[in-house]
Amino acid sequence: MPNKIKNCLGFVAGVDLKEENGKELIAITVDPQENAVSYEGKYFVRSGSTVQELRGQELAVFLMHKTKTHWDSVPHPTATLEALDHEAIRHFVSRARENRSFPLEYDEKNIPLILNSLNLLTDDGLLTNAALLLFAKEPQKWFVNSFVKCAHFPTKEMLKPMLSYQMYGGNIFRLVDQSVEYVASRIDAGVGERIHSAAIDVEYELPLQAVREAIVNAVVHRDYMSTASVQVMLFRDRLEVWNPGGLPMGMTIEKLNEKHRSMPVNPTLAYPVYLAGYIEQLGTGTTDLIQRCENKGLRRPEFKQDNDFEITLWRPEKEYNSLAGDQVTDQVSTQVSTQVRKFILALKGDTCSLSEIQGSLGIRTREYVRKNMIVPAIEAGYLAMRYPDKPNSSNQAYFLTPKGLELLQQLNDK
Repeated sequence: MPNKIKNCLGFVAGVDLKEENGKELIAITVDPQENAVSYEGKYFVRSGSTVQELRGQELAVFLMHKTKTHWDSVPHPTATLEALDHEAIRHFVSRARENRSFPLEYDEKNIPLILNSLNLLTDDGLLTNAALLLFAKEPQKWFVNSFVKCAHFPTKEMLKPMLSYQMYGGNIFRLVDQSVEYVASRIDAGVGERIHSAAIDVEYELPLQAVREAIVNAVVHRDYMSTASVQVMLFRDRLEVWNPGGLPMGMTIEKLNEKHRSMPVNPTLAYPVYLAGYIEQLGTGTTDLIQRCENKGLRRPEFKQDNDFEITLWRPEKEYNSLAGDQVTDQVSTQVSTQVRKFILALKGDTCSLSEIQGSLGIRTREYVRKNMIVPAIEAGYLAMRYPDKPNSSNQAYFLTPKGLELLQQLNDK
């Protein structure tokens, strides 16, 4: 009997012959098993009164839960260091040193040391799944489901035609940056006065930190074994961010609305994102998101768990006019300077750095472009910065606001 059990189930059970009330009986003792138990190589779970075989994704989730491992920390069997983008690692180290005093400096010789410090490289020299999502040259080559899909709808419903649609690829940081830019370029923004410094204060109708937190949450904490992608959808009255997967065991929707301990679904992936400054503090993301929205007088954000996990940020209430294409828009000012018009036409609706803008315009003097084009366009509400809180950032880039996109359309129509 012990041999039968071992051959079929893979573990040793205690088998004893006992006597009780004048009768002999066989007592089989099975201790709790740390590893998953299979029957002839197959795994089963009880569902009600039936026994169901686990297969595919359900089996993978079961085995990882049983062995207390996470998908992001699993080594990829074929990826090598050659798959990594050294520039992405250099950029990460720069941000991590600036935001979290990361102790290591970037050098190509230091790359294995940097990866080891982040638990992205195994003792056998294998890259983890998280390493590929963070730093691969082509992350979607390894994980085809890691795109982010962004859509802008003109009404409160998910109806076509959409105003715009983009599917973004790249590493985790690029996915977040591109998705936040997509939202920022399609919501209203106001420009404050430059009183105490040369920096221009741009205030968006939705707090960008809350938008970023919602998108970071979706990209970092999603289920990467699902074939679905993260979806960012902007409606007339709200922003919805969906990600495949569920809350970690022990976490509830109620706990998300109050202070709670950090329980990341993908902890190996989350830590470098925190070091790079994309997460303010582990475990406070949802409460910070709520606070930022309420501080702007917006309706309290909502969390929902169904087949996907959803975060909804509510936009300010506005009046709409169907004859004006849903949202009432300002007429293009006849006072727009020739330089600003030329500048907006050169952008073509893209997000560009100052050097890229200079190249498009054929202007060598940075100060001329900044003074006569960028600053007037921002002050008029046509242009916004990728990093408004860091106007002098070496990674600064610029994109058209909804008002700027409208002007671009009208200039193209002419």
